[in-house]
Amino acid sequence: MSIKKAVRAAFRNAVLNRDGYRCAICCWRMDDVGTGLDAHHITDRNDARFRGTGGYVVENGVTLCQHLCHPLAEQHHRTGEAHPGYAPDDLYALIGSSQEQAVGASLSRLG
Repeated sequence: MSIKKAVRAAFRNAVLNRDGYRCAICCWRMDDVGTGLDAHHITDRNDARFRGTGGYVVENGVTLCQHLCHPLAEQHHRTGEAHPGYAPDDLYALIGSSQEQAVGASLSRLG
């Protein structure tokens, strides 16, 4: 497994585990084959504040269902306009984090 794939897998596993394998918005639970949920980057992983780390820290991730909530949250990344209830501050509040905490956690991993 490549380093990039390992980092992505670790991020996904940590976020889903923290959120109890349920969508943080609609509470949809992971199906029996382990699919149906995504670990969504609240602040885009290409944001310059992450300085190349990709924001792959649990403080920047939230578990969302693949078919309803994740597409609604992605609207902000695509258009800059958030669907009501899916703005980054709303998502950070669901997990008890903030953009500042996410950036700080990401940068601390640079050592």
